[in-house]
Amino acid sequence: MFLECCELLLQIQEIYDTPSFIMLAPALSAQLFRLSYYMDHTFLGIDATTKISVGFFRVLANLVWFFGMAQNRAASSSSLRSRKQELGSTREYLQSMLRLAIKRMTGLLQQMDQPEVDHRRVQTHRAVLEHLRLAVLQALKSPSTQEIIKLMSNIVNIVPMQINLRSLDLNRIGAQVMRPLPNRDTPLEVHPTFPFLIHVEGVIHHISDTTGVAVQVSFPQNVVRLYYPPPDHFTVMEDDQILSTKDKKKPAQQGATSGSSRTYRLRTSIEVYPDAAWGYTAAELGITLTRSFQPDLVGHDEFICRFAQEVVTEKRQKAEEGESSTSASASRRPQQPPLQPRVETMNRTSNALTEQSQSTLEISKSTSYFITRQRTYSK
Repeated sequence: MFLECCELLLQIQEIYDTPSFIMLAPALSAQLFRLSYYMDHTFLGIDATTKISVGFFRVLANLVWFFGMAQNRAASSSSLRSRKQELGSTREYLQSMLRLAIKRMTGLLQQMDQPEVDHRRVQTHRAVLEHLRLAVLQALKSPSTQEIIKLMSNIVNIVPMQINLRSLDLNRIGAQVMRPLPNRDTPLEVHPTFPFLIHVEGVIHHISDTTGVAVQVSFPQNVVRLYYPPPDHFTVMEDDQILSTKDKKKPAQQGATSGSSRTYRLRTSIEVYPDAAWGYTAAELGITLTRSFQPDLVGHDEFICRFAQEVVTEKRQKAEEGESSTSASASRRPQQPPLQPRVETMNRTSNALTEQSQSTLEISKSTSYFITRQRTYSK
């Protein structure tokens, strides 16, 4: 993932002053955000200095997203009649985004002051970040075209901070959905209006505790709900307890937490209400295990991460369509909705918690579970 972030950085530095940048900036920024958050929150054993290196990618991603939105706003405003009013709105919008960028940089500079950070390694990047923050402050005071262009030129000065991953005892959090099993050929028949239960079982590896682990259900029409099981629905697997006992005998390295990692088994049930919009054909529900985390900037980063997930989903769908041969069944496939952030709703049953300040990362592959609403006939 670190190498993927470096490749995205090189790509951004190559095209930031080209016309194609306005089209690619949102997707490039979103991918940087998501990859960096995956490194931060799905690996046990990352030390404080490495987290700063990862956080630097989000500073870059924030600027790339800002530049993309700035150019997009400038392009769209040229065709509007009320150009003066639109320019005022654009100015306020850009200033709000610059304030968010400053807030992120300030937070990262504060992280560099923590005693557990290797200050010698972050010294150069601290100077780069302080210079960049001053440039953003200047652009905030006067968000003119000249200041924006001047700010964009700072992209070429951003280089990733070298990290030695081999010196870290890393374990990546992973999970598998064991139940329900895929049932494309035998969809579950349910009452068209009454709620029904889906029994979910899964295994989560290399995790210190189950806080934030949720069952994500993707419904038709891009509706996503998160179900947070209660703590007693998780049990530590015995084999993992033996492994953890052995690991505790090993000397712990700085920042390593793999010795406290566990493998948990999840057994829970989620209540689902059928939707009339599903019709009476088989509706596909995607069952995935996720883990929530606190983003740097609540709301802003969550929106961009969902955009990144849509980019990944669209690429996967195009790849699947390219591999499949053109047939009559393929021609009847409904057209995919346009790329947009998914609307994420929270189920408010007893085993679901509304965590408005949390974002989520998928830690398992999705299992397709098909539901068919029964037809009812009145006499």
